[in-house]
Amino acid sequence: MEEETRVRCPSCAEIILQAARICRHCGEILDPKLKAEREAAKPNPLSPQARLQARVNTAVAVSAVCTFLLAVAGLASGLIMFLSALIYRREARKIGMAPPRGIGWIFVCAALSFLLGGAFVGFMAWKDYKEKHPPATLYVDNGLDVSVTLSIDGKEKEAVGPKGLRKMEVDDGAHRIVVRDAGGTVLIDETVTFTGKGKYILNPGAKWDYEVHTGHYSTMPAMFGGGSPDPVPLPGKPVMDVSAYHFILEPLPGSVTMEGYGSSTRTAVLHAAKRE
Repeated sequence: MEEETRVRCPSCAEIILQAARICRHCGEILDPKLKAEREAAKPNPLSPQARLQARVNTAVAVSAVCTFLLAVAGLASGLIMFLSALIYRREARKIGMAPPRGIGWIFVCAALSFLLGGAFVGFMAWKDYKEKHPPATLYVDNGLDVSVTLSIDGKEKEAVGPKGLRKMEVDDGAHRIVVRDAGGTVLIDETVTFTGKGKYILNPGAKWDYEVHTGHYSTMPAMFGGGSPDPVPLPGKPVMDVSAYHFILEPLPGSVTMEGYGSSTRTAVLHAAKRE
């Protein structure tokens, strides 16, 4: 067997077979025909295909940045990315080119931008609605010797035990309020219109009467200056709007904070004698 002739690679100077078409050490193409084929296969940097692919690559990078950093403008950026992808695909068809690499990612980023932008807009709309329509506070004040169940708009919300009290938030607007005792007897069935930040008492069976206590406060630090010696009676009803009072079913505080100097009053709605 004849030993194959070896030569040095003109690129890296390593010993290789004379018949080698590609250097196994540095990868240099030594066969002129193979080198010409490889060069012909490379895209011309000035060709329409290469220019379009470069634009698509840039659009992919911009789309990714917009997706993660421009969520606020997600809807607009998503629309721009979607339209850009359509334009690139149409241009590729005009020049007989397959869809450029990355087109799919632009569509994905556009969809994500729409989702993020829509979620952000929805969150801001929900936040704005909540700020403009704060919930009301509802007190279920059960003076009965049996448990009662509260339903709002047909949905059961709370079970309140005998002589129990529950405090909850209710969205503003009109709601149907139904209170039943343990035996299923309807004690309250009314449609109540709640206002934001309002306060309401449900008094099943009107078992409780109430009275309004007034506290006087003055100067800084605003110390408790004494209450009214004669609390004002507030007859109990099944549904009561007590939004005009500061404290519901809790005593007046010993002090309050006021801005500047002067005087102020606070009111509290408390239980009176139990109605038999």
